[in-house]
Amino acid sequence: AADLAAHPNPYAAVELKAEFRSPRFHTYLMPAFWDGDRKLIVRFTPTEAGQWIYKTTSNLASFEGKEGSFNAAASESPGYVRVANVHHWATENKQPHLWMGYIDDRFAFGSAQEFEQKRYEEREEQRRIREQIREEELAQKEIEKTLAESQSEEEKYSAAIAKARDEATQAMGAKLERLTEQISRFEAKLDEARKKKERAIARAQLTKSGFVYVISNIGSFGERVFKIGMTRRLEPMDRIYELSGAAVPFPFDLHAMLYSDDAPALEHELHRLFEGRRLNRVNARREFFQDVGLEEIEGFVRTKGLSAQFLQIPEAREYRQTLVMRDQVQKRPADSEKQFPDQLFAASA
Repeated sequence: AADLAAHPNPYAAVELKAEFRSPRFHTYLMPAFWDGDRKLIVRFTPTEAGQWIYKTTSNLASFEGKEGSFNAAASESPGYVRVANVHHWATENKQPHLWMGYIDDRFAFGSAQEFEQKRYEEREEQRRIREQIREEELAQKEIEKTLAESQSEEEKYSAAIAKARDEATQAMGAKLERLTEQISRFEAKLDEARKKKERAIARAQLTKSGFVYVISNIGSFGERVFKIGMTRRLEPMDRIYELSGAAVPFPFDLHAMLYSDDAPALEHELHRLFEGRRLNRVNARREFFQDVGLEEIEGFVRTKGLSAQFLQIPEAREYRQTLVMRDQVQKRPADSEKQFPDQLFAASA
């Protein structure tokens, strides 16, 4: 009754979503839809066998924050159809899928310009989805690798400590002192491995946790232009190195790296803050903002209770070295004029 009173027109006002997390920590956010009468339904198909965990978010108090779990059995189904490369499709079991044909009559009475605009928008959306999937897969692989490495280190140092302690029970004098120091070093290494493992597990369980980065590239885009993006990598600088690849003439410089338990929300708020100053007004995937002062970003972050070190002046090493080299090249013609006379040989009498 309270929910009905708060939302007299539920078809337009009620929101309900469910986030599903797989046994390998992949996450899927599924919106609910109306199924007639006053019924909301969330439909979801598991893509992995094992225990799944779900949590709902809604502006209905009775559905907000509900959590639960279920077990999914293994299936011989080929899975969903995905883009395999630019021109082909494949199912999730990596088998080719032949798309025989498709007719879309929505464009039958539209202009050629509208059709091309729609194609462009769809390509950009597919590119965004592929990039998001790739980023999630890289983050997942990094977490799995870290868990395996930390588990191996934990076992190695636990065995080393047990062996050293066993030897210490029969040692005396200098040997006992050496073994005691060795045990202390192994215990420190073991503690470091366990903390590393705990961080990886925590990041896997916090499906929205990650880093929001603020970077610039004055050699490529000029002053007061910043890119504000997000990554869930355990090593977030790997993402910055990727962005500094062959697509830009100079590497990016990092100004701030902000950790958040809800990185997508923090990124969205920063994008909304500078929405009117987007460098590209057509494609929102291009997360560059112009005429922005770093102090504006820092001030907003402080209001969110986040603490981070902001680097005000970008290093821009390659760009600044390039300017020096350009200046040297421009000076050479003037220097050569001073070194050589107008005539190399005197005229004969």
